[in-house]
Amino acid sequence: MSGRGLPADSQGWQLPRLFDLTLTRRLHGDEVLDADQQLELVWQMVSMNHSETLRILDDDIVLAVQVNPDGIFPVQWGPWHFRQSIDNAMTANRAILDLASRYREDLLFTFWRMGRNSIERGRKDSWTTTPNTILAAEKAGGANAAAAIGGNTQAYAAVLRDPMRRDPRAFVIPANQPEFAQALDFLQALSFAGIEIHKATADFSIKGVNYPKGSFVVRGDQAFRPHVLDMFEPQWHPMDLQYPDGPPKRPYDNAGYTLAFQMGFKFDRILDAFTAPLAPVTTEKITPDPVTFDAKAKAWKLSPASNDAFLAVNRLFKANQQVERLGNGEFVVTATSVSARIIGDLARDRALW
Repeated sequence: MSGRGLPADSQGWQLPRLFDLTLTRRLHGDEVLDADQQLELVWQMVSMNHSETLRILDDDIVLAVQVNPDGIFPVQWGPWHFRQSIDNAMTANRAILDLASRYREDLLFTFWRMGRNSIERGRKDSWTTTPNTILAAEKAGGANAAAAIGGNTQAYAAVLRDPMRRDPRAFVIPANQPEFAQALDFLQALSFAGIEIHKATADFSIKGVNYPKGSFVVRGDQAFRPHVLDMFEPQWHPMDLQYPDGPPKRPYDNAGYTLAFQMGFKFDRILDAFTAPLAPVTTEKITPDPVTFDAKAKAWKLSPASNDAFLAVNRLFKANQQVERLGNGEFVVTATSVSARIIGDLARDRALW
C-alpha cells in the first residue's frame, strides 16, 4: 500500500492533477494492474504541517469539475484538518484489508493468472503499444488512430506489428564491459523485486554476437515480465502539448525513469527465441565471475571507464596508498600488501578490471 503527499500552498490545496492519466506503471495495463503484480491501493492526502488548517478553495473544485464532470468529489470545500487526512488513510487501510479477506480466493487466482499470462507472452511475439507507436501509426495511416476502422488499417498494422518493435524475449548483459559492476547493482535490485536472473556457464552467441561466460540474462518469460520491461525499456510519456506545436505539458507525477539507462552499462535486446548455456541465479547476492588479478605485480592500472575505479581509488586513499593518474586518465596503483588486498577484493566481488 502506498500513499503520496500533495504540495500545499498558503491559499489552499490543489486537487491532484492525475487526470491526464498514463499511470507511472507505464503501458502494461493490458497485462497486469500493477507492474509488481501486487495488490496496491494508491491514496493521496493533503501535504500539510500537522498544526496547519488548510482551506479547499472554489478554484480547486472548478479544476475537479473540469476533470470529473460527474460532480462526485473525494472531499468538499471548506476547512481541512490533519485529522481528516489520518481518517482517510485509516479508511483506505481498512477497506483494502476488508476487500482482501472477502475475495482472497479470487485475488490469489487472479494473481496467479496474471503471472501465467506474463510467462506465456514472454514466449511468443508480443508488442507494447506506446504513444510513440501511435504517432507513427497515425502518420503511416494518414488519419487519427482512433478512426483506424475508416483509415488505412494495413498501414497501421505495419507500424503497430512491425517485427522490429516487438518486446524482447530476453535482455543480455555482457560480462566483458567496463561498467559490469553497475550491472551487478542493477541485477541486485531486480533480484530483490523477485525477478528471475540467469548466468551463462560458458561462452555463447546469439545471431553472430558473442557473449562470454559469466554474462547475465534476464528472460521475458517470467511472472514479473512487466517489471522487467519497465526496468529495461524506455518510458514514453504521451505527447500532450500545451497548444498545437507548443511545448509539452509538464506531467504531474506520472513520469518514469528507466533504471538500466541511468546506470550506464551495456545490454542487448534479444527479439527472437534462442538457446544458451544458462543457470538460474539462486544466491541472494549477485556475484560475477572473478576477473584475472595478478597479485604479484609491481603496480596495477585501473581504467576510468568504470565507476568502481574511483571506488578503488577512494579506498586506496583512505588506506594511505599511493595512486597516480596518467595523462590518459588511467590510475596507476603502487603494489603493497594493502593495495593488493583492496584491488583483489574488487576484482573478485565487483569484476574490476
